[in-house]
Amino acid sequence: MRPIKLAVLAIFLLAMSACSRSTPPPTLEIDPSAPPPPIVSNAQTSETTPVRGIHQPINFDNRTITIGLLQEGATPFTMLPPAHMEPDPATSENYIRDRLIWDNARRVEHDFNFTLEEWVSRGSAHFAGQLRTSVLAGSAITDLIFAPPNILFEAVLGGQMQPLCQINLPCSDLLGNQFFSRFVAEGFGYAWAFHTTEPDTSAFTLGVNLDVINAAGAPNPVELYNNNQWTWDAMLNIMRMTTLETAGEQTQWGIIGRPCELLRNFIGANDGVIVTEDYRFGFDHPNTLEALEFIETIMGEQLWMWDTYVTFYGNGGSSMISRWSDFQSGNFAFKTGLHWSLSSPDDIPFDFAVIPLPAGPSNTSGSTSGGGWQTGVAFPRAASIEAVHLLMIMEEYFSWSVNEPERLHDMAITWGRGIVLTEDNAARHVYAATGQRFDMGNNIAAFDNILDEMVRYFMPHNDQWRDRRTSVEVIEIYRDQVQRELERIFQ
Repeated sequence: MRPIKLAVLAIFLLAMSACSRSTPPPTLEIDPSAPPPPIVSNAQTSETTPVRGIHQPINFDNRTITIGLLQEGATPFTMLPPAHMEPDPATSENYIRDRLIWDNARRVEHDFNFTLEEWVSRGSAHFAGQLRTSVLAGSAITDLIFAPPNILFEAVLGGQMQPLCQINLPCSDLLGNQFFSRFVAEGFGYAWAFHTTEPDTSAFTLGVNLDVINAAGAPNPVELYNNNQWTWDAMLNIMRMTTLETAGEQTQWGIIGRPCELLRNFIGANDGVIVTEDYRFGFDHPNTLEALEFIETIMGEQLWMWDTYVTFYGNGGSSMISRWSDFQSGNFAFKTGLHWSLSSPDDIPFDFAVIPLPAGPSNTSGSTSGGGWQTGVAFPRAASIEAVHLLMIMEEYFSWSVNEPERLHDMAITWGRGIVLTEDNAARHVYAATGQRFDMGNNIAAFDNILDEMVRYFMPHNDQWRDRRTSVEVIEIYRDQVQRELERIFQ
C-alpha cells in the first residue's frame, strides 16, 4: 500500500499564537488588549473541553448567518441539529473525534455570538435559479453556499460569486498556510470556493473483481499496482483475458461503465487536454489522442459493457450501476464510477478491490484521473454579511482538529472503509485523489454526452446510424461543435 501524504503542522502553535492577536475588521466590536484563547488538545481523553480556534472572537450580536446547500446537515464540521445530535459515547463510531467537532462548533457559535441556519434547496436547478435571481436583485438568498461544481461553475460564469483572494482577513488559514482549508474551485484568474483539508473521497478509481481475474489466470492488478507495474498495457491484457463469449453471446466483460467517465479519466491519466488554458478545443493534443486510441482499442475489441444510466452530480458523470444484476453476478473484471453507488457493500458476492487508473505512457505528472472543480463553500455577492467575517467563521468551524491533522485523514479512511470494504481499498481510493489532473473541460456538463458520442464511433456494430471511425476522424467530427460550446461559455 502506498503511503498517504499528510501535512505536518510542526509550526502550528506559533502560527496560532501570532494570528490570535491580529485585529479584525473594525466594523465589529473587539477588545484588542484581550489575550488570545488557549489552544487545547483533546486527543487522549474522552473528557473533552472546547477547542480554541484561529481568530480572536468578535461579537456578531446574535445574528443569523445562512448557508444554502442541497442536503440538510452537509455543511462540514458544523454538526447542526436536527441533522446531527450531540455525540453519544455508546453509539458514536469515534466519540473523541465527534466530541471535538461538536464542542468546537458550539464554541464558535457561542464565542462569536451567532446562529448558523441552513437553507436546503429542492434541487440543483432550484438552487442555481434562486441564487441567480436573488443576487441580481441585490440581496443574496443566503450569506454562504455549500454547493457542487455545476452550481458553482454556473454562478461564477454569471458573476454571482465573490473571488476568495479579494478578501482581506489577517492571519487567514485559507489565504495563508492552509492547515485546515484548501481551494477547490480555481479558474479565470481567481479562487472561488474552498473545503476542508480532509482528504478528498470523490476520486475516480476502478472497482476490481478479483474472482473473475483470478479465474482467468490474469495478473492481480492490486499486486501490479503495489509493485509499480500497473500500466495501460497491463490493464488491457487483463481485460482481454477476462472477456468471454458463450454460445456466440458475450457473457463476461473486461470493464463495465459509462464511456465518458472512463474517457475523461484516461485523458487525465495521460496528462491529456480537453480544454486548453485559453479555453480552446484540446482534443487534438497528442496525449489526448493517445487516450482516445486506447479507448478505441477497448471498444473495437468489445471488451466494454456500456452502462447508460447516470446520475449527474456536478463534476462529470457519477455512474450508478444500473445493470446491478450483471455487477452482482460478477460478469466483469473492472467497473467505472464512484463506489458509493454500489447499493450496499455487503451485497458484493466476490473478492472486491479498488485501485487507481494506471498512468498513461505519456504521463509525467503522476496523475491517475481527470478532475474539475469540487464541492465547496463560496460567498455570493450581495450577501447580508461581509465575506471577511464569513470566512473567519468558516475557518473557526474547520479548525476543530487543532494541532492533530491526522484526525482529518482518519475521517476519510473511516468513510472509505464503509464503502469499499477494507482499509487497504480505502487508502488507495483516498490516495488517488492526490493524482487528479485539473481540466476546465471537466466542468462542462454538455461534454458528457459529447464524450459518449465520440466513443460510439469506435463500436464495431449495433450502431447502424453511424460508421466506425478512427480517433483522428472522430476528433475532426466534433471539433466545430466543441469549439462553439466553448465560445458560448467562455466568450
